[in-house]
Amino acid sequence: PNPVNDWIELKWKTAVNGTIYLYDLMGKEIFSKKILNSRIIDFNLMDYSLKTGTYLLKFESDKGGIVQQKIIKL
Repeated sequence: PNPVNDWIELKWKTAVNGTIYLYDLMGKEIFSKKILNSRIIDFNLMDYSLKTGTYLLKFESDKGGIVQQKIIKL
């Protein structure tokens, strides 16, 4: 798991299209964000009033690829 405070920044080598999701460990979706032709995506976790804990960040590309990563909100 990757520890984070308030900001998350995701970078790709090439521009991507897809959707980013954030879930709590019970599987409840906290938020989703559509990504269109971007290489760098950043968002502020403070916008979602997250408590300290572990969450699952998932990216689903429009081409069918899925990347998941656990994060720890400090």
